[in-house]
Amino acid sequence: MRFLLTLPLRALASVWPSVAVGAILVAYLAFASLAPQKTASLLGADPAALMRHPIALACGAWLLAAVIVSTIARVPFSVRAVGAWAAHAGFVVLAAGAAVNVLAGQRGQAVSYRTDHGWSEIDEFQLANSAALHVVAVSGAQDLAAMELPLDINPITAGGVQLGETQTAGGVAVEVVDFVPRAQIVQQWRDDSPLPMPAAVVGIDDGESSMRNVMCGWGKPAVTWEFGDVVVMFHGSADSEMAGRMLTRHPPEEICRGRDMLVLLSGQDVPLSLVILRADGQAELVPMSPGRAVTVKLAARTLNIAVDRLFTHAALHTAAVPSQDDLGVPAINVRVTWGDWRGAAALPFDPLGQFEQQAWLCGQQRALAMRFARRVVKLPHRLRIEKAEYLPSSDGKTAKDYRCDVLVDGAPAVIGLNRPLRAGDWQFTQGHWLDEADDPRMIMFEVSSRRGLTAIWTGLGLIAAGMFWAFFIKPMLAGKREGEQ
Repeated sequence: MRFLLTLPLRALASVWPSVAVGAILVAYLAFASLAPQKTASLLGADPAALMRHPIALACGAWLLAAVIVSTIARVPFSVRAVGAWAAHAGFVVLAAGAAVNVLAGQRGQAVSYRTDHGWSEIDEFQLANSAALHVVAVSGAQDLAAMELPLDINPITAGGVQLGETQTAGGVAVEVVDFVPRAQIVQQWRDDSPLPMPAAVVGIDDGESSMRNVMCGWGKPAVTWEFGDVVVMFHGSADSEMAGRMLTRHPPEEICRGRDMLVLLSGQDVPLSLVILRADGQAELVPMSPGRAVTVKLAARTLNIAVDRLFTHAALHTAAVPSQDDLGVPAINVRVTWGDWRGAAALPFDPLGQFEQQAWLCGQQRALAMRFARRVVKLPHRLRIEKAEYLPSSDGKTAKDYRCDVLVDGAPAVIGLNRPLRAGDWQFTQGHWLDEADDPRMIMFEVSSRRGLTAIWTGLGLIAAGMFWAFFIKPMLAGKREGEQ
């Protein structure tokens, strides 16, 4: 019985089991690093979480316990054994710090945009290898709900909400119906919105090129579209007074900029018509009917314009379906219920969480916006770019440095190409500069947590001190004793 109870300790103190476990761990780490997709497929795991797999954790825990047990069992504590104890303690501290860094560490991207008032402030970042559905519901000037639903979707994330679950906040119920790893978004306009929403399907061609677009008001008084040097505008809630003003008053210069304008008018007391506003100030009203093209002769060219269909309650319906080629993007289909309002949409995955967004008007002064992006992590620091400077090398072809003068919680600092910024437990590293390096409008920083690094450096220090004691101090003391004897 005593033998069985002490068997685990004997195994931990033995060399060969630890050598075998170490070999397994090295092989696993090699496969996970060189072929992560194949390793994840073989194990049925998330490629982004291979370092947290039970195999790696179990092997690491075994080696850590083996070092502790073998040190206590084989190396009695004494002055001569200080080096060995320090080195072994350093290994334990190093392993603990590395485990904290791997298991609790976070990394991702933070983006700052240049505006008329300077660069936008960074106080959060998009967590890498994650995904979430972000929902914001607004009623009047009040935010009713702001949800971030982590999604358990491979291979983008490891998360929380399973497909088919319904989450509710602020009276808004959201259900993620399915996930399409490689999808194309199918769009269809229907005349079934619960709110009045004028829209028109407009087609234009000049004999050489043609365009077709859906011009929808979405609550705005007019929608503008440019076809070459011609401005096309749609008023879906026009009246007779507006039509009269169009013929007598030229549009503002900031809209037309000396170009010809084609204004489509439609409303309850205004039949579908086209107002031609020429650059020389002349105006002309042309009656139209859906499905029939009108020829417009301008100074530079002749256009054919047609309204294929008019909507009074337009609604855009989208769905994510499997793509037939390799150009598909990850997307989810969602269903939303808000009181007596119901909607469904497809949301493509947006890594930066800035661009692809589905928005609805759900009633009087009620709006709902959603996006499928990465999870958002709040930072304990606030970073603002004061100056971004691109420094070319002497040949002018390569970059010498990407330098950002920043303020971190009000304190000045610098982030360079090979000069990361450390703030507390976080590190900011230069990423992409878009659209042009010498005149960026968007700067991306790589953000990573530095949790466990103090323990890692402490462990390395103990190992170095133990080796220094064992190979230098201990022989020197032994030599002195022999000389005294």
